[in-house]
Amino acid sequence: MASRTPPPDPLRSSHFQSSQSAGEIIIDRNIPKDIAEVLDELSHQRALHFDKLHHFSSEQATAFKKLESALMDYEFRFLEMKKAYLEYQKDQKNQKSQQKFSQLYEQLDTLGVELTKTYASLGMISDHFDLLLNREHSYADFICTKERILNPILNNLLFFQQLHAFFQTNQERVISEFQKAGILQSGLPALEKIDLEYVNEGDETHHFGKKPVVVTFIFSKGMSFKFVCKPRDALLDQKVIELFRQINQLPPSQKSSTHDLPTYTILSPSKETSWEMIEDLGPISLWEFIDGKHPSHKQSAHSFIDQDVSKEKQAVLYQKLNHLDAILTQLSISDLTFANIFFVALDSDHPEIVPIDLENIQWGKPTQLKGHPEQVHLKPQELQLISELKEKIPSLIIRILPLGTQDLLVFGSTHKTNEDLTTRSTQNLGSQGYTIFQEELLKKLLLKDILNSDVPYLTELQKVLYYGLPSQGVRIGERK
Repeated sequence: MASRTPPPDPLRSSHFQSSQSAGEIIIDRNIPKDIAEVLDELSHQRALHFDKLHHFSSEQATAFKKLESALMDYEFRFLEMKKAYLEYQKDQKNQKSQQKFSQLYEQLDTLGVELTKTYASLGMISDHFDLLLNREHSYADFICTKERILNPILNNLLFFQQLHAFFQTNQERVISEFQKAGILQSGLPALEKIDLEYVNEGDETHHFGKKPVVVTFIFSKGMSFKFVCKPRDALLDQKVIELFRQINQLPPSQKSSTHDLPTYTILSPSKETSWEMIEDLGPISLWEFIDGKHPSHKQSAHSFIDQDVSKEKQAVLYQKLNHLDAILTQLSISDLTFANIFFVALDSDHPEIVPIDLENIQWGKPTQLKGHPEQVHLKPQELQLISELKEKIPSLIIRILPLGTQDLLVFGSTHKTNEDLTTRSTQNLGSQGYTIFQEELLKKLLLKDILNSDVPYLTELQKVLYYGLPSQGVRIGERK
């Protein structure tokens, strides 16, 4: 067992001496060795990220440091409350113990409300203190919960600063590329401002707090242009959209559907020349903004059509869904759940189903669109184009899901489920044909993501399975 002891507080250190008098309750501050090792690594990582944030914004860095100090004080007060609670549990008939516990608990609750207001601009919300203020928490539970609060806040602050720097530096290139694609007019007035806003505050994050952002270029004369920035390369997505274009261009007799497949513009600055990348920003891709409607939570594309689309539009959407599902099933593209699907132009004569995340592969698994791909008989010309892309996939960096996104969110919500998450991930990867030769390393990396509130991001390149991107060099398995 490893011990992670907070810095001594002269006002309270007498409460937490390593020795104790007879009958005195002492808080166990031992933390399991595997968790302590990850906490040490995350502490080092947070220090590096803090230095980088300070480079961009000393004001935000100062505010974060004050928050970190405030949570340290909250930690000491939590330990006092926990000790009072254990004393009360030891003798529940003792009114003095009950009053002391209740008083400390209420003070801690009030402090949480105050800190939420004080640090709201950094992203503190009341839910954070709902998680922290748990009288049943062990010290390890409290520390891990605090990590899941502090790390995402710092990571998000740094990510936004890096993105602002990237778009300020590359604004002319962004405008030019979208103009070439025909989705942004020429002869624009002066660019006055660049706004960044998360697509969805509740979206999962990867790679130290990164998630999709809506970028708005605001020009003079009241003009603006929106697009989406995703914190990853989109080479496979681009290839799939190009496949859709090729199939659309086939003669009607060579296609299994009379309906076109959805297409849109994606740029990958990380893999193209003449973009000025920001240090440690990582790979990004820029996507045409799609204005549409998601299915509701846990609702598949098929059930959305069945439940939320007018009867006269259902037939055409089922046809489009089955065709889309048949092609993506051939490519083993998966995780097309409610968050990764848009329904567009539902009030028009040409409603569309638009997948907006085509990077996830689960070999041999369904797409999760819940269509009926078996009802579609793809034509030889379509199958040939699909086969050509399948041959290119091994040379691309593709994302591999150890579990479905919803399962990752459930089992990655606390350090207590890390063992189960590791076992389930290993089993699911095995069912996809992977051999994991670094299971202990996988367990450690999954824990690190849990304490960063990140969803695990695994990739494959040339049948080698990596944790993170191949450029990071963390090999954990291979596909047979």
